[in-house]
Amino acid sequence: MPHATHLLLLAVNDGERSRMMREMRRRQNNSADRALSRPVLISVALSIMLIAGPLTAQPEPATDLKPSDDPMAVLGPREWEKVGEAIERALGWLASRQQPDGSFPTLETGQPAVTSLCVMAFLAGGHLPGDGPYGAQLERAVDYVLGCQQTSGLLARVNPRVNDVTVSIETAGHTAAYNHAISGVLLCEVYGMTHKDQARRIRSAIERALNFTMAEHAKPKRFPEDEGGWRYVYPTAREKADSDLSITCWQLMFLRSAINAGFEIPSEPIDQAVAYIKRCYKPDERVLTYTIIHPQAPTRAMAGAGILALALGGLHRTTIAQSSAQWLLAHPFDRYNQSLNIYDRYHYGVYHCSLAMFQMGGRYWEGFYPGLTRVLLRHQSPAGHWETERRPMGDHIFGNAYTTALVVNALAVPYQLLPIYQR
Repeated sequence: MPHATHLLLLAVNDGERSRMMREMRRRQNNSADRALSRPVLISVALSIMLIAGPLTAQPEPATDLKPSDDPMAVLGPREWEKVGEAIERALGWLASRQQPDGSFPTLETGQPAVTSLCVMAFLAGGHLPGDGPYGAQLERAVDYVLGCQQTSGLLARVNPRVNDVTVSIETAGHTAAYNHAISGVLLCEVYGMTHKDQARRIRSAIERALNFTMAEHAKPKRFPEDEGGWRYVYPTAREKADSDLSITCWQLMFLRSAINAGFEIPSEPIDQAVAYIKRCYKPDERVLTYTIIHPQAPTRAMAGAGILALALGGLHRTTIAQSSAQWLLAHPFDRYNQSLNIYDRYHYGVYHCSLAMFQMGGRYWEGFYPGLTRVLLRHQSPAGHWETERRPMGDHIFGNAYTTALVVNALAVPYQLLPIYQR
């Protein structure tokens, strides 16, 4: 069976990785080092993470990217200190919101994705399951995510029903695909950070989840343009497309994270998905958009998701990625919690765009992250959280544990403490 092209895994054993991560936490807790702790620890983090090559081959040549750019150079020491303080305050608030069953609050149909995003926020901030002030809470949260897996391999608290996808955004038919892929990313990222018994459970869950992802990818499509992508678990004839950029990006993140964790992934579905993403590019608007069939107005979240998905395939230097990144620079997040149009989700966009522009590097990262950081820190509540989405028909129903987790992950991307966030 062929495997994802250019795969390179440089791994350390679990014990050594755990020891070094604990050393990072000890240094982060040292008040004398706090102002510079995260920037300094990047070199330590990079030495212990699992590093993989691109998911697909032959990226186009760069025109304005400098791979040696220091991602931390965009802010000064005092600004990084403020970012670190904001993250720790947000994590403290999230910890106070955890439920007795280990979950973080949201709609039941938003689980375990929201809990997974919250756990990833802690991991991105340098906290580990079973260690430090949040260790026990993170272990309970991972147990909750594992307990949501269905017999089919689907990672979703609520099993979707046929035809419920068209009712509203809160139904399991709409959310199940997101729950699955997002939780798959979390399990791959946390795999190897936990004790052996839990690690065995996580490995089994990942294997079953990967089988489900591949089965979903193999579903027949009504339109040839949609070949290669993913969509809802139970799409219906009333749906206008059989693939979309949002779910496809998350599924590719899951597959990339699985490769980072040492799982074998066939290359063909990945190459097909990358080809689908390229077809989502609209030359007249010079940006990647949500669907090919009946496209919507461009949004920042989908531009970011498309760039990120291409970057996971080693294609962040292409004209498609660069022109989409330029579009993002022209549509910044400077008006907090304000949408560009009815499809634009502010915090979801913040997450995807931070990951995407970090991958782009150079002038894109320099032109994006400092302004975003200042807006987000200025609008953090005294308690530590960020607002729910203001968009009237959107993600506000999933609450502010969801938005807070998205913001923390976006702010913590340059720490590179998770393999999936590394450049």
